[in-house]
Amino acid sequence: MKNKTKKNKKHKKTRPAAKSVLTLAVFALVLGGAFVFNIIAPNPETLQSERRKPAAFPKFSADAVISGSFMNAFGKYAADNFIFRDELRTIRAVSVFNVFMQTDKSGLYYDKNVGAGKFDKLNESAVRKTAEKIKKLCEFFPGPDIYFAAVPDKSYYAERYLPGFDLDRALEILNEGLPGVNFIDLAAVMTGKDYYRTDIHWDQARFLRAGGILDALGAAMGFSDRLDKNLAPNSAGDFHGVYAGQLALPLERDPMTYFTGGRHTRRRERRYGACRQDRQKFHRQYSRDIPRRIRGPARAPVRQRPDDVPDERDNK
Repeated sequence: MKNKTKKNKKHKKTRPAAKSVLTLAVFALVLGGAFVFNIIAPNPETLQSERRKPAAFPKFSADAVISGSFMNAFGKYAADNFIFRDELRTIRAVSVFNVFMQTDKSGLYYDKNVGAGKFDKLNESAVRKTAEKIKKLCEFFPGPDIYFAAVPDKSYYAERYLPGFDLDRALEILNEGLPGVNFIDLAAVMTGKDYYRTDIHWDQARFLRAGGILDALGAAMGFSDRLDKNLAPNSAGDFHGVYAGQLALPLERDPMTYFTGGRHTRRRERRYGACRQDRQKFHRQYSRDIPRRIRGPARAPVRQRPDDVPDERDNK
């Protein structure tokens, strides 16, 4: 009995040690394999999801090491060129919004009604400068009617409060700086669906809807009777906007649509030779009447190079 108890004690002592060795071996294998694979794998030329180039390897110098700038630059280089970078960013983004239930990821937000976006707070000084520029235009062009509209960002139509564009405060500043200028209230006729879910821009496919942006502009500016909506929609494929790559969530791609037709967009297709003849005819007829300061200095005639004389640019 004593021998059996001694053997059991030996096994109990060796099992934790074996588990520790196995854990250490797996950790070293994963860490070493990732290190070797990062050395072997080529660095990407561009980060397509973020639409930028990856950070380059920093220059090594004693001053850079002492100041700490070398390690900071090396950290950015390693983060941009790490293997499975996009997949790891997606895992982090999903955990931030769905596991930890945070409202933003590095200043980027996601809402069910409007999608992804970076919603900056209102810059009141920029709005005042915009009002001053519009006022100068009104003074420089006193004849025609001038209109203005304050277009909010997507956060205005979000399901929950997001720290974005304060439309009410912007309208107060614009109305104070632009007395008597015609105001078009586009925020009242727009919805969150008028924007791309992964980008900041409007969706052109929503322009022609009844009671939408074009109808509001036409009613305020008086061209509703001349508005031609007989346009044919054309698909330009789908795309991921700028916020999709920055946020790194698995978002659906936005369809892109453009319109053709209508009396305002009909154009004649011309050959290159016909366009060239028209340009030459225009210059012969009107070039003498154009002031020298607009035309620019006279150009020396271009000498024709013989075919048997090689061009120096061909050797470069």
